[in-house]
Amino acid sequence: MHPARPETLVFAYGSNLDPARMRARIPSARPLGATVLPGHRLRFHLRGTLDGTAKADAVSTGDPRHRLPGVVYALAPGSLPILDRIETGYARLRHWLRIPGAFRGGPSRAESLGRPGHRPVWSYHGAPEGIDDTLLPAPWYLGHVRRGARLHRLPTAHLEALAAQPTLPPRGTGGPA
Repeated sequence: MHPARPETLVFAYGSNLDPARMRARIPSARPLGATVLPGHRLRFHLRGTLDGTAKADAVSTGDPRHRLPGVVYALAPGSLPILDRIETGYARLRHWLRIPGAFRGGPSRAESLGRPGHRPVWSYHGAPEGIDDTLLPAPWYLGHVRRGARLHRLPTAHLEALAAQPTLPPRGTGGPA
């Protein structure tokens, strides 16, 4: 008998915060809990490969005081390549993140290094060639981010920043074509 392959953990901070969107992409996706990615800030400046509008990006600042809120999802084994194909324009990086109360069992490698509660988690970061600071997100896209942030009860300051994020005018409102 082969041992069970472990679930893959992914940190979501953009439209995949919305559980319905994430499950539409990866049906096995199961939220484990909110956490933060230290040393990162949220920016909407990655050119979407399908529509050219801004998508969310976890930008490394190098400042440990900066903390990007998000949610960790557990994905069934073998799901990560599917998500990789969806997340075009992003590079996948591994982080050790603390996910309070989400795990049972023996100590992880991070715990053996003196970081209790930390687990290896993948996240997606914008590829430099896709960055364009003149872009704005589409209303539908930012709607996924806002909805997910509310559903997962991310910090109030983060919700307020998302509420203040400008978007492109909705189609059919007389805005720029």
